[in-house]
Amino acid sequence: MAKKILTIGLDLASDAAHEEEFRSKASLLDWDIVLFKPDIFELTLQRETEHRGKPSLTDSASFALKEACTHWHQEIKQAIETGKTVVVFLPSIQEVYVASGQYEYSGTGWAEFSTVSEYKVLLPTDAKGTCLVTKHGDRPVGAILRSQTSSGSLVLLPDIDFYPKRFFNDTDDDDISSDEAKQFAARMIDAMIALDRALHASSDFTPEPSWASDPKFAVPKELSLRSELLKRERLVEEAQKKKEEVQEQLKAAGQLRSLLYEKGKSLENSIIEALRILGFRATAYKDAESEFDVVFESSEGRLLGEVEGKDSKAVNVDKLRQLTMNLHEDLQREEVLSPAKGVLFGNGYRLKPPQERENQFTQKCITAAEASSTALVATTDLYAVVQYLSDQTDEDYARRCREALLVGVGVVKLPPPPPTASDVVAETSIIEQA
Repeated sequence: MAKKILTIGLDLASDAAHEEEFRSKASLLDWDIVLFKPDIFELTLQRETEHRGKPSLTDSASFALKEACTHWHQEIKQAIETGKTVVVFLPSIQEVYVASGQYEYSGTGWAEFSTVSEYKVLLPTDAKGTCLVTKHGDRPVGAILRSQTSSGSLVLLPDIDFYPKRFFNDTDDDDISSDEAKQFAARMIDAMIALDRALHASSDFTPEPSWASDPKFAVPKELSLRSELLKRERLVEEAQKKKEEVQEQLKAAGQLRSLLYEKGKSLENSIIEALRILGFRATAYKDAESEFDVVFESSEGRLLGEVEGKDSKAVNVDKLRQLTMNLHEDLQREEVLSPAKGVLFGNGYRLKPPQERENQFTQKCITAAEASSTALVATTDLYAVVQYLSDQTDEDYARRCREALLVGVGVVKLPPPPPTASDVVAETSIIEQA
C-alpha cells in the first residue's frame, strides 16, 4: 500500500504529497509520513509595530500563532504515539512579540540532499538521538527521537530551500512545476519513504495485536487508569466545546471590522449592523422589481444606501448613478410618501491600511454628490463610530451621527467619538511621565 504523505508549510511538485498551510487545523492521524516546516512568515506580516527590532504581532495574529502552535504540538505528539513518522525541517529561529508578551518560536540522512540543505538551528550539545553534526565542532544539527510506546519517530533535520528560482516556470511565478521541481519532489518523496521504512524496520516496538486489547488481559491498574482517562477526555471535550463557543463569539464580535476591508454582501451586512448600532432600523430590501443594498430610518428621517468596495482605487461616479436610480424606484413604491436621503457608503483602496489610503471617492463622484445632495460616507469613518458605540451606550453621540448622515452633502465627516475612560487614563499617564 502506498504511503500517504502530508506536507505542512512547504509544497512539493507532486501529486503523491498533499499540502496544508501552517494555520490549517488538519489532523495528522490520516497520514503515514508528515513533512513539517514551521513557517510563520505570513503571520509576521500582521504586525502593529517593531519592538526592540522584532515584529510585534496584532492581537488576531498573536491568537492565530498561539492557536497554530498548540494545535501542531498536540497533533505531532499524537501522530508519533500512533506510529507515524514526522520529519521537521528547522528554519531560522524567528522571535516575535505577541499580545501576551514575548514569544520565541523556533521553527522553521542524508547525503543526497546535503548540497541543498543548510543548518540554521544548532541543537543542544546533549541532545538525544543526534544523527547529524556540523563538519567543524561536531555540533548537533539533526536528531531522531523515537517514541517509547509506538513505532513512531520525530526526525529533526536542517532546513532546505523548497522554492529556488529554478523550480518556477517563466510563464507563471506562482506555479512550482518545472521539470527540475518535479524531479526534486520525486527524490524527496522516495527519500522520505525509505527513511520511514528504515525507522520502522529498526524499531524494537511491536504494535499491540487487536486480540491483546481484550479486557480479560488487562491488569487491575489499567482498568482504573482507563476510567480516569475517560473522565479526563470528557473534561477535554467540555473545554473544547466552551473554547469553540468563545471562538464563535470572538468571530461575531470582530465582524464589524470588515468595514475596513470587505466588499460586496459581506460589507453590506456589516454596514447594516453598524447602522443598527447607531440607532437606525436598517435592512436590505428586495422585491420583484427592486433591490437596494440598505434602507434605514429613525425618528430623524429615512435614508437609502448603496455600498461599494474597491481593491486599489477610489469609488467612482458609477455607483452614484445607481443610487440615484434606486432613489427613484423607491419613491415609486406605493407605501413611500417622500424621497429618501441618498447615502453612498464607500470602501476605497480597501486592501490598504486606513491611514495609508487616499481620498476614497473620486473628485467627479464628490462633485456629483454635492450637486444631488447625496452623502458620501467612508466605511473606515463609520467603523470608528461603531467601535466606540459597540462598547458603551451614548444616545446623544449616536443621535448626532444620525443627524450628520441626514443633513450631510458630499463627503460626510462623522462626529469624532468622545474620549473613553481608558483614553483619559492613558493620556493622564503620558502627561505624568512627561
